[in-house]
Amino acid sequence: MRLYPAYWAGLVITSLFILMVGGHHMPISLKAFLANLTMLQSFVGIYNIDGVYWTLSYELTFYFFISLCLLLGLKGHLEKVIILWAGAIIISVLAQSEALPVFHGYYSYFIAGALFAVIKEASPKMKGPVIALTIAMFVVCCLVSLDNAQKSALIRSVDYPPTIILSFVSLFFLAFIAADYTRLGQVSLPGSKFAGAITYPLYLVHAHIGYMLIDKFATEQNKLLVYFLVIGFVMLLAWLIHQLVEKRMSNLWKAFFSYTIELPVNTFHRLVLSPVVRRFQPKGNA
Repeated sequence: MRLYPAYWAGLVITSLFILMVGGHHMPISLKAFLANLTMLQSFVGIYNIDGVYWTLSYELTFYFFISLCLLLGLKGHLEKVIILWAGAIIISVLAQSEALPVFHGYYSYFIAGALFAVIKEASPKMKGPVIALTIAMFVVCCLVSLDNAQKSALIRSVDYPPTIILSFVSLFFLAFIAADYTRLGQVSLPGSKFAGAITYPLYLVHAHIGYMLIDKFATEQNKLLVYFLVIGFVMLLAWLIHQLVEKRMSNLWKAFFSYTIELPVNTFHRLVLSPVVRRFQPKGNA
């Protein structure tokens, strides 16, 4: 519900812009478009129609593993799963192993965010160890960002100052701490709900559409005006996607996903997974 409807809208709009404005600068084909509709294109070696889609493969993989935990009846043990996952990432980093993708790289950020949630729910006895684990994940996230910056510097011949990178990673962690454990988290900011709602649609339509419009219309004389107009335009697109696709069509998406995902998954869980899980549960457990 959260990922696909806005993504499909953004994909269609971006594809139309490429056909109308992009010309030879942006590649697009029917095969690529159909593959991108699944959001699984990265797993089968097909390019992203918009470069920003690269992050979605990480989201889907993370959600897949969490869904697997739920299907296996581990809903009551997700906190333990997150703690074990964090430990596995730290061991993987110390061993400099990249054998399993979910135990290194950007998944460090997913798990760090999940650990903040675990801290809030943890018992007083567990709070200390989980906080220590979160601090360790902060260090891992810094190392991941520094490593990615070094790789990007070699490819793009651009210098990325480590102090800037570490400052931004620190600011993100401090933002979580402020939101969860200080009065700042209780402050009501005017427009924050709207801003939060359009962040995902804006992420989906800002890049290639922005590049194409600036490339076509901006000159040295008018570039500042074009920048402001393009920013306003992509924000308008994001708002329209949120209002028309995510909100007004929400009942349609609920019905669609209930038949295409919920029903098959529930059936598979009831007929296949539940008997297997019950077989391996200790006697006396519900």
